[in-house]
Amino acid sequence: MAETVGDEEVNHELNLYVTGVRRFIRNNYARQAGACFSHATAAGGGSVTGSVTIGFTISGTGSTEDVHVVNNPSGIATLGSCLVNRVDSWALPAPPRREPLELAMPFTP
Repeated sequence: MAETVGDEEVNHELNLYVTGVRRFIRNNYARQAGACFSHATAAGGGSVTGSVTIGFTISGTGSTEDVHVVNNPSGIATLGSCLVNRVDSWALPAPPRREPLELAMPFTP
C-alpha cells in the first residue's frame, strides 16, 4: 500500500511540474513561438490555422533535448522547423528529482 501512496505522490508532483512548465513556457517563450507563426503566415501569404505539436525531453538540468515535430497539420515545414529550433534553445525549470521527462506541447497562432 505504501508503494501506491508513493506513486500517487510522484504522479501528483509530476502533474504539478508539467502544469508549471506549460505556464512557464507561455509566460516566457510565447513570443518566440508566435514569431514562427507570423513568419509562416508572411511567407505563405495566408493565415496558419490549427496547432503544431512539438515533442521534447526536459533534461535533469532543464535544458531541452530530442526536440521534434509530433504533428503539423499546417503542412508548412518551415513552421515546424522554426518551432523546433526555438524550443531547442529553451532553458526550463529542472524536473522533480532531476530525472528527464518527455513532454509534447501544442502551439497555436
